[in-house]
Amino acid sequence: QTKKICNNLANSEYKKKLKISIEKHNLNVTRINNQFIDGIITNVTKDAEIERSQQNLAKKKRSLKEKYNDSKKSCQIAYDLGYNSANSIKESSIIQNNDSNSFAIE
Repeated sequence: QTKKICNNLANSEYKKKLKISIEKHNLNVTRINNQFIDGIITNVTKDAEIERSQQNLAKKKRSLKEKYNDSKKSCQIAYDLGYNSANSIKESSIIQNNDSNSFAIE
């Protein structure tokens, strides 16, 4: 259940940021093409600029994938810590109750 929650949280954040990155890349390519049509940049530069934009997008995708995996791990660790803390508190209160009960019986 927790794994599912962590995956969903990380996944929605990842998809949002990926979508923004792809939109930025597409806008960049459109800008480069428009500059080419306007004669501001040459064909060689245009291809190089588009290539650079694609490389930047690929880098961004890798970075987002790493962050996505880190987010999943962090979420799982946070849950495990919380779950273990809650259990140890529960266990210690049971032990205290048992002690007070045994004390009362004695």
